[in-house]
Amino acid sequence: MTFYCGIDVAKRKHAVAILNESGQVCKPVFVTENTRAGLAYLLEHLSQLGNEVSVGLEATGHYWLSLYDVLTSQGYPVSVINPLQISAYRKSGVRKVKNDRSDAVWIADFMRISNTPASSRDIPM
Repeated sequence: MTFYCGIDVAKRKHAVAILNESGQVCKPVFVTENTRAGLAYLLEHLSQLGNEVSVGLEATGHYWLSLYDVLTSQGYPVSVINPLQISAYRKSGVRKVKNDRSDAVWIADFMRISNTPASSRDIPM
């Protein structure tokens, strides 16, 4: 079974949602600190899901960079998504709640329906 992890990235904390192929939230949405311990906590949750996990992050300032590096170094395919795409997708729905946890769910669901490819972090010199 494939799982979709949406992460609403912020300076100090990240909200994380995990959906299954049907779009159902598999685990309660949780918040993790933007620290080594917080990233280890996130990796622990993801490792429980097996190999079929796709991760989506909003490109929020530079805060997504270290998270991207940690996740890709562990073998997770990570898609960096333009916040405007998530905003437009959220507006297409009927749920009008707007907070970090709901944003994480929207990001995961966007990953599920859009089949967004993994991003590259290659920086041109």
